[in-house]
Amino acid sequence: MAASVPQKLVGIIGAGIAGPAFALQLLSHPRLASLYRPLLLDKTPDPSTLSSEDQAKKESASFGAAVAVFPNGLHPLYALGLREAVESASLPLDIISFWKSPTASSTPHYEYGTIDHPTWSHGLQSDAINIERSALRDMLLKAARERGCETMWDKKIKGFEEQDKGATKINFEDGSDLTVDLLVGADGGYSMVRKYILDKRDPATAEKRWLPDFMHQTGFYGISKGFPYDKDVSSRATIGIWLDRGMLASAPVPGDKIRWDLVLPEKEAPPASRAVVDTPKSEGKFPWESAILPSAYSHDSSVEILQKHMNAFHPAAGTIGNLLENAEQIIRTPLRQRVWKAKEIQYGNVALIGDAARLMLPSSGQGTGFGIEDATVLAAKLLEHSKSSADQNDLRPALEAYARERVPRSKKMATVAWVTGKLAMADSWFWRWVRDFVSRWFPVGYNYKNDPKAKDPWPLDARFNVDR
Repeated sequence: MAASVPQKLVGIIGAGIAGPAFALQLLSHPRLASLYRPLLLDKTPDPSTLSSEDQAKKESASFGAAVAVFPNGLHPLYALGLREAVESASLPLDIISFWKSPTASSTPHYEYGTIDHPTWSHGLQSDAINIERSALRDMLLKAARERGCETMWDKKIKGFEEQDKGATKINFEDGSDLTVDLLVGADGGYSMVRKYILDKRDPATAEKRWLPDFMHQTGFYGISKGFPYDKDVSSRATIGIWLDRGMLASAPVPGDKIRWDLVLPEKEAPPASRAVVDTPKSEGKFPWESAILPSAYSHDSSVEILQKHMNAFHPAAGTIGNLLENAEQIIRTPLRQRVWKAKEIQYGNVALIGDAARLMLPSSGQGTGFGIEDATVLAAKLLEHSKSSADQNDLRPALEAYARERVPRSKKMATVAWVTGKLAMADSWFWRWVRDFVSRWFPVGYNYKNDPKAKDPWPLDARFNVDR
């Protein structure tokens, strides 16, 4: 019987969103829980030992301040019994408001209109949500721990070694090591696990294939406080603003806060590293400069760009400058995108999920949702494999099936993200013309919740389950 089989140790590198979601899927299914023992490993300190402010800053510096989760990502969370927790920690994306504003001035600005419940799912009876990333991560970690997940914090990885029977030895910088039966990389766009897979596949091309492609965009991500959420449309709406070049998107999150993303064209990327090259300043020309977290960019270059956008219009805050003045944190990052091939996200008993498997532009809106999908599909493939007569020490059939299923969907989403990203940047006369033309066709005034015939569009219509 399955219960008599020794549990396989699953080393999950990265305790962001996809990693805890995968651990939770393993522990929530009786058969998988009897076969696998998930262990989350992360190079950061245990978030439960940090103040909420310090934790939020660490989260933002690595992954962005807040995220949107759409019905395709919400379905697995709700199936795990987390609906009440999700809804209490988030705000619904129930109104979208579209605008246009000059970059250097708040006038003349123009409103295209609003759409009610644009992401409403009749089947799920839910809108998409906006949630601070740290809140979503805490929720998943809490649930995983309550169901028996083990964790190791402050563990910086030196490298990996292939072992017998598909096992992998993890070597840490502190001199310790750990051997796992299944290695899952949920360690983001600059994944060390992906580097290991690529090196095993072809060491001559590993370095070239590892780095995501720079998409000539830079992103500023912020959380600003002091904006009450009430019945006024401007305070409740998820807002999109076309600027002369680039765009600003914002949405309310719990705690009278606004999450905002300022995405702009950029000719060259900073050095291909996540190394911090500058430190925040406690004093500067503007009081909000201290909210800018260290990144691969110089502090002064970030201030210069933000200063140029201070006077642009924002319907809830008045101007972007008011968002800056009330910012708790601001992180800037170069925007990259790449969908790795099936053989590049799996090798032996090693697989990738989340941004480690595919990194997409924020214009996809699906980074978090696809990570949750990955966790669900990978668990489903392991469940199918456990019921087969195949060698249970060799997990390759399950991992290969997972990779084959996920890559085509990722490629399609990345294509959509590229097109919407080009529209948003409007960095040539052609894309500015296309953007203005498309904007005339926004279905303003429409309410999807009131239309019983409205169907979830792709990719929001996907419903992944562990038990199929």
